[in-house]
Formats: sequence, structure tokens, C-alpha cells
Amino acid sequence: MRKACRIFFGILLVSILGGLAWTVLRKPQVPNPIYKGKSLSQWLEQVDVSKGQSALTTNAAEAVLHMGTNCIPYLLWEAGTQDSELKLSVMRFLNRFLPDRYSVFGSGQRHLSAMRGLFVLGGAAIPPAMDGLTNADKQIRLGSEVALLALRARSPIVTQGLIANLHDKNVAVRAQAAQTLGFLGRDESENVLPALMQLLDDKNENIQHAGALGLYALGQKAKPAIPKLLAMLAKTNSNNPDDIFVLEFAIKGIDPDAAAKAGIK
Repeated sequence: MRKACRIFFGILLVSILGGLAWTVLRKPQVPNPIYKGKSLSQWLEQVDVSKGQSALTTNAAEAVLHMGTNCIPYLLWEAGTQDSELKLSVMRFLNRFLPDRYSVFGSGQRHLSAMRGLFVLGGAAIPPAMDGLTNADKQIRLGSEVALLALRARSPIVTQGLIANLHDKNVAVRAQAAQTLGFLGRDESENVLPALMQLLDDKNENIQHAGALGLYALGQKAKPAIPKLLAMLAKTNSNNPDDIFVLEFAIKGIDPDAAAKAGIK
């Protein structure tokens, strides 16, 4: 009887671990293009962006350029990857036992891979990334926002798309839209500033933080938001260090003099 119980629980444990591993190891829902027998992800590992423009003359860069816009869905998917706490725990567990060549990579490495591809494609990736802002898949929408930021795609059309995404159903998409908008919308602050300030009244704390960080990215043009940020800081519970850190960080970045007057170090 005991032996049967051990077998049963052993099978159950393997099934659970197998299911968890699947959540980490499952393949993207977008194609990983192949060129000369290597996948796009393999070519991207060989792109060294630290070499600047000279990196564009390598075989890896030429392979990415040959695949062209066929790379975009995969790059946007990777750029929009997020790791849940469960996924992070499973990755740590698996990487303790897997050989190095089978190591499981999290979103950080995948974001870096996407940035390499976007670096190579340059401006050619902007129109597809703009289209991706309204994609049915939330991960593509999120990845498009990250890609537009990486590509420094400043234009009224991009601004309009990002402002629209501030009202997305997905919190992560809304938050990333706010931060991207702050960096890219400095030349259109008359439209961007009120859109970001509106987020400070959102019921979701993460969106409030994203709005504050977007205002920080907007720089001195966000000075009209200082009274609101200071009022929020005054009402913040001292037991919530994240709120305090984000608000103080934003205030110092927008208006150092106002921060000093408020006693923010």
C-alpha cells in the first residue's frame, strides 16, 4: 500500500513539474524564421550591438536583414515577454538541474535579443511596430511599445497610438504605453502631459506609478504636474516605500528645485 502511494505521489509530482516546465519552455506563438539552417534567435545571439555600426556588417546582421520584416512578429513577441513570479521560480528550479546548453532564459535575455534585431532593422521596423499597437495579442501590443521606444520613433501618429493604449484592457500594456509616451512625446507635451496626469487618478496603483514615471521621462515639460505629485506624496502611507520612491523619483527628475523645497533628498 505504501509503495503504491509513493508511486502515485511520484507520478503526481512529475506531472506537476512537467506542467510548470511547459509554462516556461513552451514555444512562442509566432514563427522563428530560418535562414541558412539557423533560426532568427540563433542569429541574434551573434549580433554584438556594442560594436555600433560595425555590427551591421557581420554575417549575423546580414542574415537578419535578409529575413527583413519577416522577423518583426518574433521580435515584437520577444520584446513583450514578461516573467510572472511563478515562471521565475520555475526557471530558477530548472536551471539548477539543466546542463548549461539547455538553460532557460527569462524576459531580460529575450528583451536583449529583440533589441539586437531591432537595432539591425532600424527604421524599417517602425511601421510594423506602429501597427502592432492595436494587435489582438496583448504581448504584441506590449512588445510594440517597447520596440517604438528602442527605435526612438517620434511622430504624431506614434503619440496618438500610445495615448490610445493608455486605455488598454491590459495593465502592463497601459503602463508601458505611459513610460514610452513620456520619452517619445516631449515635442508634443501639450497632448502628452494631460494624458499622463490623468493616470495619477487611476484606481490601479501600478498605473499611477507608470503615470508618474511617464511624467519623469517628459522632464521639465511635466512641471505643471508637480503640485499633483506633491499632494499624492503627502497622502502616501509611510508603510508603502514603493509609492514614496516612485513619487520622489519623479518629482526630483521633473523639478529639482521643487523637490529640494519639499525636503526630498
